[in-house]
Amino acid sequence: MFLLEIMAVSVAVGYLRRGSLRPLGQLPFRMLYLIYLALAIQLVIFSCRLISSVKPYLHLLSYGLIAVALWFNRQHAGFPLIGAGMLLNFTVIALNGGHMPANAANLAKIGYPETAALLASGQTVNNSVLLDAGTRLWFLADIFYLPGPFPSPNIFSVGDVLIAAGIFFFFQAAMKSKEFCGRQGGIM
Repeated sequence: MFLLEIMAVSVAVGYLRRGSLRPLGQLPFRMLYLIYLALAIQLVIFSCRLISSVKPYLHLLSYGLIAVALWFNRQHAGFPLIGAGMLLNFTVIALNGGHMPANAANLAKIGYPETAALLASGQTVNNSVLLDAGTRLWFLADIFYLPGPFPSPNIFSVGDVLIAAGIFFFFQAAMKSKEFCGRQGGIM
């Protein structure tokens, strides 16, 4: 997913709206370490050679850790939307053996024909598998694509769109608030 780009655009729009990043340092986050742990797990499973049968379970575990952290921080603007996107992604991944189905044709369109060919041959790449007729909830899989000249062309899902929108709303509310007040005064 294109999280860094979404955050950069969110911050830029926040500055254009005369916001500041200072309030972000004042936010009362709870259980943030769970998100760091989940990201560490994903870094390991996507960059190291592990027993392939273990990867799907670790991936689902990382989503569970993020879900707990989101629940404890649900008062922040945008976090319910991020949680909804995570739930959609978790659901399609869980129902497809712990892997996110990806549209191989769209991968080829954005410049990853080798990855598309590997998926088409039945291999798992990172945690993606080929989206095919047997894919459960295919409409929640990585079926959309963002081509160049976008800085990092990518494929994405409906859940990713909700996560991106939640991140955007979070930054807008936090950057415009002298006293961040979550649902009481923010967006969502």
